[in-house]
Amino acid sequence: MPTITLMAAVLAYAATASGRVLLLPELAEMEGLMADAEDRSYRRVPNLDEDYNTWALLFKAYLVTKDLSQPIEKSLPPEGEAAALQQYNQKDRKALAEIILSVKIQHLPTLAEAGTARQAWGALEAAF
Repeated sequence: MPTITLMAAVLAYAATASGRVLLLPELAEMEGLMADAEDRSYRRVPNLDEDYNTWALLFKAYLVTKDLSQPIEKSLPPEGEAAALQQYNQKDRKALAEIILSVKIQHLPTLAEAGTARQAWGALEAAF
């Protein structure tokens, strides 16, 4: 039997109180929606505008919470480690996307040529 959060249970109760019966797949979907909302709820890093040092500190902490700091902090794994390399590249793409989505529009040209998260991080650092 799936476990559900208190919020999903409250929503389920409200739905059943109104005469609607919820099935387990609906509860599971509701739980998934709640998990998505909870995942986004702790991101409180404002988009980079002028204060790079504060943004960099906060954003690096954010990347750690998302398990995406490796491409910024560590170099590529050796070529022979295919699984590690694949995981690194996947994290790199996600980290690059997070960086691009976390800057104000005037900084996008700085990131236009960056192909990796490390290149994007370095470009922003050099711009400030």
